Amino acid sequence: MAKKVSVGIKYEINEYGLRRATSRDWTEDEVAEAVAFLKQEMPEGWAELEELERTTGDLRVSEAADNLFAVLSGLYPDCEPCEISQLAWKVRIARRTSLGLK
Repeated sequence: MAKKVSVGIKYEINEYGLRRATSRDWTEDEVAEAVAFLKQEMPEGWAELEELERTTGDLRVSEAADNLFAVLSGLYPDCEPCEISQLAWKVRIARRTSLGLK
């Protein structure tokens, strides 16, 4: 079972009176923790994503990319989808960097 992490999210009220999470800046430590967690929780999926990065770079053909988003959403349940998307992007950059890719 994924460990749930509660994060302090700041909210603002938009012009319609609806609460909206403000943008979050993921630290290098948080990204490194997310990478370690993903490698542990979905090792086959992580390996598949690494192979795709090495070959085509097209992650759209893999369910592992969707699973990665779901695992990160479970790890950070208080975060908005846009924040999870930002983290997923930083995780991808970290993965590509570790593989020696741009």
